[in-house]
This record gives sequence, C-alpha cells and structure tokens, in this order.
Amino acid sequence: MKEEIQLQDKMNWIFYNTTADLSEAPEGIREFLSYIENETVDGDFTKLLDKKVKNARLNEDWRSITEAEARKMLHL
Repeated sequence: MKEEIQLQDKMNWIFYNTTADLSEAPEGIREFLSYIENETVDGDFTKLLDKKVKNARLNEDWRSITEAEARKMLHL
C-alpha cells in the first residue's frame, strides 16, 4: 500500500527508515543512516558530519534558531 503525505509547504521531503534492513542500500546511504540512528562514524562523510553536528550543538545561537524553525515546521 502506497501512502502519500501532503505537507502543503511546497518542499520536497524524503523520509528514511533508519531501523530498516539496509543491506541493499548504497554504502553512502547506509553510512548516513547508521550515523543518524547511532551517531556511528564510519567514513569521511560521517566524520565531517559528526564534527559539524558537535559544533552546532555548542553554538547556542544556531541551536535557538534551529529549535524555533523546528517549532514553526511542526506548528508548535
């Protein structure tokens, strides 16, 4: 059964299931989803991503903007 979600925000969204069987997923996608699920650093991309995420977590201005944007997107 294919379901379609209408968000009415004129954005293109891609949803990934980080807990799915990733054995057939391309290596880059597996690496990314593993990072999202477990913060596992397996390669150059996730090493850079992890560095950026940790830096963003330390930046209070960035965090407050991100939280405000998240609330706006979730209509909270």
